[in-house]
Amino acid sequence: MANDDRKKRRVRPPPKLSKAYLRRCADTHLKRFWPSVAQLRRVLLRRVDRCIAFHGGEREEGAALVEAVLADLLAVELLDDQRFTVAWINDLHRRGISRRAMWAKMATKGVDKSLVDAALAALDERVEDPELARACAYVRRRRLGSARPPHRQPADPEDRRKRREKDLASVCRAGFGFGVALQVIDCDDLAALQQRAGGD
Repeated sequence: MANDDRKKRRVRPPPKLSKAYLRRCADTHLKRFWPSVAQLRRVLLRRVDRCIAFHGGEREEGAALVEAVLADLLAVELLDDQRFTVAWINDLHRRGISRRAMWAKMATKGVDKSLVDAALAALDERVEDPELARACAYVRRRRLGSARPPHRQPADPEDRRKRREKDLASVCRAGFGFGVALQVIDCDDLAALQQRAGGD
């Protein structure tokens, strides 16, 4: 019965569309997340669509209000795609995400290609072999190859061969080249390899 009562409750309508309402939505979102400009634009446009569905109005007018809110946030530097991109690229690098996968992730965030290029170029200057360092981090995080705990290492040679093939496939599926995969899976001292590559 309680479930039926909850279903019968009216959905609370949003306020009428205004710049003040959209700014409150943006502030609430920024307290919880650090979005790119494109991501916040998508969030606010969903709010616009909800307001129009309840109260009517023109989407173009709502889109203009969204752009005004974004301009205000950019002016006070509450939004900054350059800092956002650098922070995300560095975080993905530490987590062992391949360059190819980095591009895919940043594309979903709607960041300009030139900002991603600049962030990756800065990373390449700072790290000796960034892709190898990322592959080492990936293998350590997934506990593959020599990073696998001793009690999980297969004793049988045939099982070890099959496990090695699976580990190589896993690294390649993550976006790393086969040569890099061979280096990280077959190395005896992953920490030393990562240090030589310039990883953390």
